[in-house]
Amino acid sequence: MPRPRSNRSFIDRPDRVTVHVRGDDVHFGWVDPRDGKEKSLKAKNDRALAYARARQLNSLVDAQLAAGFAVAAPGGPTLADFVPVYLKALEERGLAQNTRRSRKSLCGIWVARVGDQTLDDLSGDVRLVDGVLRAVAGEGKNRTAVAMRSCLIDIWREAQARGAIRSDLPSPASIARAPKAKVRRARLTLDDFLTVYEVARRDFEPRVANAMALGLVTAQRRQDVALMQFKRGRDWLPAWMAWQQDDPHPTHPYPFVDDECLHIIQLKTGALVRIPLDLRLEAVGWTVREVVAQCRDRVASRFMVHHTHRRTKSNPGDPVHQDTISRSFADARDAAPGLAWPGKTPPTFHEIRSLAERLYREQGVDVQHLLGHREARMTQVYDDYRGAAWREIKA
Repeated sequence: MPRPRSNRSFIDRPDRVTVHVRGDDVHFGWVDPRDGKEKSLKAKNDRALAYARARQLNSLVDAQLAAGFAVAAPGGPTLADFVPVYLKALEERGLAQNTRRSRKSLCGIWVARVGDQTLDDLSGDVRLVDGVLRAVAGEGKNRTAVAMRSCLIDIWREAQARGAIRSDLPSPASIARAPKAKVRRARLTLDDFLTVYEVARRDFEPRVANAMALGLVTAQRRQDVALMQFKRGRDWLPAWMAWQQDDPHPTHPYPFVDDECLHIIQLKTGALVRIPLDLRLEAVGWTVREVVAQCRDRVASRFMVHHTHRRTKSNPGDPVHQDTISRSFADARDAAPGLAWPGKTPPTFHEIRSLAERLYREQGVDVQHLLGHREARMTQVYDDYRGAAWREIKA
């Protein structure tokens, strides 16, 4: 009987499959189109299994090549391989820069701990993923562990959508028990706010108190407060059109005053909010109109929150960066007498938004739309006092 020839042809052989006969054994290989190297299908003498694995690999790799990324082994992409694709997808979704920065940091933690694992292997190793989450939580970083779990679940959805992993393979993070996140940051009460506000007015540049007042009467985030302008300029319409068409543009359509309203397109979510200038926050007796007028001074500027003194990288009238707003608030907070939050992290500028939500809710204002939330449950997070005040029950 003649010796079987190597690389013999089979009618139903999938693409990229090689066949080698060594003695009585038949070995099947698969040629990776990305590096041209042949890799064993680990199916000696089992043609059906080898062909099934080859078809699966071809389908996976073709989808990955179309998506613009490569993997290192027939077992599928490693977590480290897929993370760059995931981060690119976040940009395509139009997520805010801070959100993308946070996800990138979380991905870095995952890659550092299990980045060499393939997605296929991770899917079947819930114990490993659960161990990582428990280890991070054990370091006192419960909120980080919670965010890591959500991040890995989202990575899995993206990987399945791009064909990097089978849709029937569950995310191990969704099976792992969610760490319990204890919120450590203290809420800001109205008395706390007024104490810090008086210090800011007395001892700091006007921009600090102005940013605080705008944040309170509008209930907007610091990035939107930093962009607020007294009127709509000629550069707004091109920015608006680019934003509607999801085209890149150097300017975000900033908040502006027109037709007796403050118009806001939230930088984080894209929510459109129009606040009447006559809206009054009864707890402090301020209207939006009065606070906007307070922001005007002898320095010519388009921006409500602006520098009034020359600095190394800014001139009078220049806008104030959102991080500078946060740092300046923290400086005024730390300088305020008689304030303490034992066992908790001191409140940040963002807590002004939560305070505004609670005050406006008590006043009967539609806080969900004021904050720009799509769902009521998002607004309810801000309504949590975190032990900062007594909840009075009406008789």
